[in-house]
Amino acid sequence: MSACALMMLACVLGQPQTASREAAAIEAAKKAIVHQIDPALPRLTFESWLRSLAGAKAVTKWDVNDCGEQTGNPALDKGRDFPMCAQVQVSLGGNRELFLSLAVGTARKGVTPEPPDFFSGYLTEGGGPPSWIKSLADVPAIIR
Repeated sequence: MSACALMMLACVLGQPQTASREAAAIEAAKKAIVHQIDPALPRLTFESWLRSLAGAKAVTKWDVNDCGEQTGNPALDKGRDFPMCAQVQVSLGGNRELFLSLAVGTARKGVTPEPPDFFSGYLTEGGGPPSWIKSLADVPAIIR
């Protein structure tokens, strides 16, 4: 999420969005055990599991966002506690990009101690429409 978007989220919620809070959200996602998110997966951290699938040389970019939940209408968004997602974008080569979002807490509560939830994911290829991912267990087959 861009600094402007983070500031907008903070303004809507009336709370500052700090770099340390964003770093904590990303760290929680990276260290999450994927088996706790999806029992069909091994007992690896999300970061290790993702690297095993994408390869050590894959370029990853992390950001923190509201999981796409804000409507943009202050009247509708007022008072809502938006989820907080740590999202990773993985460049897989060949014009393929993988996006995975894990809900790690909420904007008001911050990062929660519970294991993250898989919120959403998709793969884009050559600028075409996204192929949506229903669960983390589907990722290996989708990116092969």
